[in-house]
Amino acid sequence: MALDVSPALSALMSARPAPNDAPDDQPLRVLIVDETALIRAGLKTTLKLLGRSLQVEEAECWERVAARCQEASHLDLILLDEDLLPSWSADDFATLRRRQPELKIVMVSNRESGSSMREALRHGVNGYLSKKVSSRLLTSALQLVLDGGTYVSPDAIFMAESAADLRRAAAPAALHVGQRNELTSRLTARQQEVLAQL
Repeated sequence: MALDVSPALSALMSARPAPNDAPDDQPLRVLIVDETALIRAGLKTTLKLLGRSLQVEEAECWERVAARCQEASHLDLILLDEDLLPSWSADDFATLRRRQPELKIVMVSNRESGSSMREALRHGVNGYLSKKVSSRLLTSALQLVLDGGTYVSPDAIFMAESAADLRRAAAPAALHVGQRNELTSRLTARQQEVLAQL
């Protein structure tokens, strides 16, 4: 049985990147949510590569995110550890969207999974990528999201989820190249640029 990637692809293909309208003198307000302090520190350092003024906050649990989003000052971006997703619900994400409609949410993952990626997209995240990516790719993906696009890790899209999918994964590499070319031909120029950096 082939992996159904239509929900992820429709989300990816519907992205219409537009320039970020935030004034250049306004800092980019970011909340990094991860249980591990070392990961938070690494993401904070990588954010500096965006070349923008930053106002970075950190949290290690959903309760802190909920409390922060009730404050008057809005956030521009949340970097969310996928491991916290089981403790979140669709209602939690809907609440964030009601309070801060322009908020961008990017899921960062220790393991890339097609099912996790689809769940994240259903929750309304704007990006899904691996913690293993280079700083350069992470920065490009975040800029794409901040400009109004959606970034989804190609590896998560093609991740096998059943015995049939695993058998399909053993097929000739040319088959996968053909599938990938067919999908990437529908990406915007900016999305193809980010993908080319993999």
